[in-house]
Amino acid sequence: MDEIELYGHIHGQLIKTASALAILLIVGALGMLFLLRPLTGKVVLRTGKLESRVSEQTLVLQNQLSALQQAEKSLSRSEERLRLALDAANAGTWEWDPLTNENFWSEELWKLYGLEPNSIKPSYEAWLQTVHPDDRWKTEQVVQVAAANRTDLIAEWRVRHSDGKERRLMSRGKPVPDADGKSIRYLGVVIDITEARQMEEQQRQINRRFRLIFERAFDAIILVDMEGVITNGNPKLLEILGYSQEELFGTKIADYIHPADLAAIPLNLYQMTPEVPLRIERRMRRKDGRYLILDISANRVDENTVMGIYRDITERKRIEDAQMFLAQCGWMASGEDFFQSLARYLAENLGMDYVCIDRLAGDLLEAQTVAVYFDGYFEDNVVYRLKDTPCGDVVGRQICCFPTDVRHLFPNDVVLQEMLAESYVGTTLWNSQGQPIGLIAVIGRQPLANPQLAESMLKLVAVRAASELERKQGEDELVKARKEAESANRAKSEFLANMSHEIRTPLNGVLGMLQLLETTYLEEEQKEYVEVAINSGNSLLTVINDILDFSKIEAGMLEIKEEAFDLHHLLNSLQKIFSNQAQKKGINLHYGIIGRVPRRIIGDSARLRQVLFNLIGNAIKFTADGEVRLTVQPEETGETEVLLRFSVQDTGAGIPPEKVEYVFETFTQLDGTHTRQHEGTGLGLSIVKKIVKLMNGSVSVESRVGVGSTFSFSLKFKLVQLAQNEKSIKGETLLDAVPAALRILLAEDNPINQLLARKMLEKLGHQVTVVENGRKAIAELEKERFDLVFMDVQMPVMDGVEATRRIRSDTSNSYRTDIPIVAMTAMAMAGDKEALLENGMDDYVSKPIGKNQLESVIARVLKKRYNF
Repeated sequence: MDEIELYGHIHGQLIKTASALAILLIVGALGMLFLLRPLTGKVVLRTGKLESRVSEQTLVLQNQLSALQQAEKSLSRSEERLRLALDAANAGTWEWDPLTNENFWSEELWKLYGLEPNSIKPSYEAWLQTVHPDDRWKTEQVVQVAAANRTDLIAEWRVRHSDGKERRLMSRGKPVPDADGKSIRYLGVVIDITEARQMEEQQRQINRRFRLIFERAFDAIILVDMEGVITNGNPKLLEILGYSQEELFGTKIADYIHPADLAAIPLNLYQMTPEVPLRIERRMRRKDGRYLILDISANRVDENTVMGIYRDITERKRIEDAQMFLAQCGWMASGEDFFQSLARYLAENLGMDYVCIDRLAGDLLEAQTVAVYFDGYFEDNVVYRLKDTPCGDVVGRQICCFPTDVRHLFPNDVVLQEMLAESYVGTTLWNSQGQPIGLIAVIGRQPLANPQLAESMLKLVAVRAASELERKQGEDELVKARKEAESANRAKSEFLANMSHEIRTPLNGVLGMLQLLETTYLEEEQKEYVEVAINSGNSLLTVINDILDFSKIEAGMLEIKEEAFDLHHLLNSLQKIFSNQAQKKGINLHYGIIGRVPRRIIGDSARLRQVLFNLIGNAIKFTADGEVRLTVQPEETGETEVLLRFSVQDTGAGIPPEKVEYVFETFTQLDGTHTRQHEGTGLGLSIVKKIVKLMNGSVSVESRVGVGSTFSFSLKFKLVQLAQNEKSIKGETLLDAVPAALRILLAEDNPINQLLARKMLEKLGHQVTVVENGRKAIAELEKERFDLVFMDVQMPVMDGVEATRRIRSDTSNSYRTDIPIVAMTAMAMAGDKEALLENGMDDYVSKPIGKNQLESVIARVLKKRYNF
């Protein structure tokens, strides 16, 4: 009998025992009365003939009388106790002689039988008629058997009272033999046990309910004695732990608790009290060796038993742990990306051997792995076909699970066959538009221990994995687009460089020859033609330079340099450049310095010159009469820096208000009609804005139609800090220090450029030797000594870059190693000059070249090389 039934059983037994004790007390008292009854009769005194014995008999009589009086007093007390006991027990008494059928019923017995007192003559038959018909035969059999065997009588039956109510009675009788032992009388008692039997039935109902709850509970229930031995448990306990009753009951509970969790379990169960239950989470070992995470509620139910209620929260805790992992994954400093971390996590937490996370191809028939984790190691990513694999069954489904026998279901899957796979679970990854973009597959060599947990975990991680995969695809597409854009940009740059080279080469010949022609004797009409041709060539060169500058800026390859320069000299040179153009249009060109503007500053003079060149040229172009004025003034002046504001103001046609915001846009011309009066590429002001922005400044415009426009920008420059002992060259310029005649080697493959460069150099007073490729240049240097080399970059047989490397690497001849080499090329893209300098060239001149350009570069490289 188990503990739960024991409680009800004890309760019922207590009721039965109380009833039995009452009956025994009553029967015993009746028996005592029956034995004492002879003493209550008259006492017959025997007289003898010998009067000598009178005194003795008198004394005996007195003693007997005294004993009789004591017995009568005892009997009276017993009768009183009996009456009180019967009243307390609500019991009636009876006597029955089976031979004479003589009956005696107490007053209480009539009430119990539901009869009026003395309404009938008490008899065995009268009693039998009061018994419920359904109980009559059985009850009579009990009585007859007891009487026949002269044994104690115990019977239980129902009676139906006149009000229709049924009562349940129980009688106990004891046989009392006569003095001769031949006949017996039964003395007994009857009590009403209706309430007791109802309580017993209620307890049985409670026991049945408790048993039903115990056996069908969703939680495991375990009973442990005070020594920690498992004494009982419900079917759920056996189910979650995987043991049979014979294997589990009788063993120590401590043998199943994870060693690391034993410290939290009170080994002395006597310390537990009903008032202080224990609530903990601990791991317990299943029969298959896996540990479950259990939520345990334990309480001491009596002095010998502790009851525990176990709830398996393994899945919940694993899901919570997975949620925590997903919140942290991708931010951990493990060196693994999200998909590698996820693959490792799934393998370790599901106890599986192989995890792959895949990206689906466009036709959904192929997959490319983004992370593969196999037996504790990451493998290279591959592309594989989904046909004949369980992954093919996954695509388009939320979850797909094969807990056992998976390799036999897919005999053509090489991975399953090689690893002897037994179980598989997979899920589809969906993008934000609801389209399948990937999958997760988890494979094991053993049957899937907990399919529900595996499915729940994959469903959970699939949401984050899908978003990460979608993000990764977006990044990959962005990288691909960037590479394509960079490739297109490189192609554009290469195209512009090639076009620049192809245009500049003949343009170099045209302008060069025109410049040489200009130095000869010409008639006035011829001079006019030459001048127009030179101006046209320079206009074409300006267009080419604008396109190249724009390309450099768009490619992010336009560099801003910092070097000391003379601002006043820069402004004077601009005035000289544009003065002739302004005079021809009949407009005045002014420039002015307002306030204390430093003469020597540090910045990119070339880019500043380019910005001012574009603004002044634009102002002159759009001004028919009046003036163009350039002003410079300081806005802020510090110890090491100065902020200067430059303004170019004209009295031209002005810009309509609705078009002001478009003047700095690329390829924009305010007059886009076929009848426009001014030509141009529409790049000038766009380049101005971009260069000023690269120099950390901003440009603005104020304009009124018919009044004119003012373009302004502010730039910050560093101040030149002159040392006390710094000396400046006085009385002579840098060009004055250049030797009058140099021996120059010219390496150029184009005949026109050969003629042009040679003539210009000779007009500067130098001796020139011409070769057509880099190999001949090296050979010429081995034969002759030269002061300077002009090296074309693009030549047949051996280009100028390779020739320069070989010249610089020839350590056997320090003369050739140190000779100044100037690159001469039509390439003018961003990075060209730097690349040439890195390959050993000293300076760079871009075609088309001019006499002044050649003269300046010769002076620079000689000063740099020989420091004169």
